[in-house]
Amino acid sequence: MSRVFWLTVCALLLAADSSTLITASADTTAKLWDVATGKEYFTFGFDKQGARGCAFSLGGREVVVTVDPFMGEGSSIRIFRMAPDRSERAC
Repeated sequence: MSRVFWLTVCALLLAADSSTLITASADTTAKLWDVATGKEYFTFGFDKQGARGCAFSLGGREVVVTVDPFMGEGSSIRIFRMAPDRSERAC
């Protein structure tokens, strides 16, 4: 991957089919990456909350991201359903 992160990447996980990587970062984002190309194809943003952990569901259709408080915000677990077609997930 050629992208530069300005804040800490707290977690990363490779999908079961090895085609997608997810990263959780203190820069308040979680990102989906295409492993073959190294390109980012989707960003989840969390206003004022650093993403600390991430996971794919067993079927690979959901993404789970944990976020920590920052600037008075509360902790939470976020669950997102991904579009079945990768082209629909583009940024």
